[in-house]
Amino acid sequence: MAAEKKHIVVVFGATGAQGGSVVKHLLEDGKYAVRGVTRNVESAKSKKLAAMGVEMVAADQSNYDQVKAAFKDAYAAFVVTFFWDPASMGKEQERGGMAAKAAKEAGVTHYLWSTLPNVEEQSGGKWHVPHFTDKAKVEPIIRGLGFKYHTFISPNFYYSNFKAFGMAREREDGSVAFLMPHYDANTVHSGYDVDDMGLPIPNVLDHPEEYHDKYIVYEGFTAPIKEWLHIFTKVTGKSAVLDPVPPNDYVEELVQMFGWFKESGYYGKLDRTASVDAAFPRPLTTWKEYLLHKWD
Repeated sequence: MAAEKKHIVVVFGATGAQGGSVVKHLLEDGKYAVRGVTRNVESAKSKKLAAMGVEMVAADQSNYDQVKAAFKDAYAAFVVTFFWDPASMGKEQERGGMAAKAAKEAGVTHYLWSTLPNVEEQSGGKWHVPHFTDKAKVEPIIRGLGFKYHTFISPNFYYSNFKAFGMAREREDGSVAFLMPHYDANTVHSGYDVDDMGLPIPNVLDHPEEYHDKYIVYEGFTAPIKEWLHIFTKVTGKSAVLDPVPPNDYVEELVQMFGWFKESGYYGKLDRTASVDAAFPRPLTTWKEYLLHKWD
């Protein structure tokens, strides 16, 4: 008797941080066939995933036909857009909506969308953080399309952002300045290791009714920023200082983002009714664990 064919799960951004983690955890789980979507299937990362058994397909998120083709015969899809790509900056709402429509037209049953809070709406326009808000604006489009199941996957602040965006900079005296506009020592900050992004995805797919129209949130570590810096110094041996005054090269959107964090916390009023603990098979990586194993 032939083995039962596995459901196909399409993962956009398969060679990136979020999608890469989703692929990794789906492969480890083993219940689903994984189709990775990227712009360049000839890249070293794409070839590595293909060698691991991932079906790699090329699609540009600005091309509806390519996106729809990527969803062919798929049961579920995890879709993420990348705001900081110059080609997609300012187009997340458009591309996110287009991907959702293509998935629905292709017959996808369970749609997972990587989203963030609507800062514009929640702050009454005080804070301008498009890489949050534009993702949130896709949510009503997804709800309106009528997928049998949809789940909103809402990643937290990456620990790796400190280095990737120049938020932690070593000074001449060897200390490290954490550049976090609007913050004071007691401002509560939240974050997680993006490598944990895929951790709950197999459970979400296995129990679609439980996670339909729910948000999955990620909190690896939440504490006043002074505690973050204390742990940093304890683990690395380097003095850490908070600098709330942004340098000239600091991206204005990040200044706005930290203002939002200071005032409302990372997730703001995001609906957190999902059974988060049940979704995660183990605790998320803490800030201390991340520093011990991944900070160099």
